[in-house]
Amino acid sequence: MNRTTSVPVITSEGLSAVERGAGWMVRYGCPSWCTMRHDGEDGTPGWHQGPAAEVVQPAPFVDEPRLEPGTPLVSARLTTVNDNEAAWGRKTTIWAEVAGGLFLELDAAQARSLHEGLRAFLPRLSQLTAELEREAQGDHDGDPAEQARAMAEMDQRIKAVTAD
Repeated sequence: MNRTTSVPVITSEGLSAVERGAGWMVRYGCPSWCTMRHDGEDGTPGWHQGPAAEVVQPAPFVDEPRLEPGTPLVSARLTTVNDNEAAWGRKTTIWAEVAGGLFLELDAAQARSLHEGLRAFLPRLSQLTAELEREAQGDHDGDPAEQARAMAEMDQRIKAVTAD
């Protein structure tokens, strides 16, 4: 799902189980916070998820063009797996997705550790942003004529090496 904002958002994924009513919760075994459509597109997978907390990427990845700006960079959801609970039990974790496909399944201690790591990261990111603003004042584009000369020179070197 493509997002167009570059600020952290909580997605609105429809009604929670509580908003759908007690009958819904009993029929699908939903915890109050579940926002899945068990009667439609999500089916009845034997697990439940709440809305995602997300931070979207503000710029394209340097080496991964399929992940466009505005898509989630980091996303986290409360998830309970309770398929055949009598046999397999019930497990509630946070599923955190990073950069469009890497998943972490976090228990409470691991989620707290990630949270504390991110809290420690943010002041340093703020410092780096201030340094970037200061240093980027001297940035400028190169001369197109000089770029063409440099490319022609590089092409000649490549041809010389490959001709051997």
